[in-house]
Amino acid sequence: MLAVVIPYYKITFFEETLDSLKRQTNKEFRVYIGNDASPEDPKVLIESFEPFLDIDYKRFDTNLGSSSLVGHWERCIEMTGKEEWVLILGDDDIISENLVETFYKELPDFKDKTNLIRFASRIIDEKTNATSEVFIHPEWEHPATAFFRRFKGETRSSLSEYIFKKDAYLKYGFGMLQMT
Repeated sequence: MLAVVIPYYKITFFEETLDSLKRQTNKEFRVYIGNDASPEDPKVLIESFEPFLDIDYKRFDTNLGSSSLVGHWERCIEMTGKEEWVLILGDDDIISENLVETFYKELPDFKDKTNLIRFASRIIDEKTNATSEVFIHPEWEHPATAFFRRFKGETRSSLSEYIFKKDAYLKYGFGMLQMT
């Protein structure tokens, strides 16, 4: 199963993030929300989505993201259960309604061949209007090639466009992004 991990801090676009999960055509995932001691309490909003999503919410007493964003991501991933795959979704990001369905449809082709799956992405504004073209990636890409394409401005890279195997993350940490 898939764990969708949301390192939460700002409520501004959080409803749109949760709504994009609610609209998924395949609901075979669990949502883990780690609140980084935000002054903006999302609890009422989260409760409004609980009838539609399997949500595990935790408010952390200390803000870690201001000094170590990766540290906050790590403690949010620690919230996950037995899920084999993890998607970290920003609290201001949205995913297409068929992302989870596509992930499970394509999983047999990737499951034993990689630790990391990357989806196409697009930059949008605060009104969800596209402000960039869709960034599509090769089906198989060496990490160095991806780095140079990004360096040359031929693509972009956002944490929310990756789904990764949890066991590879537990072994390598975020260095596993280089182990694909």
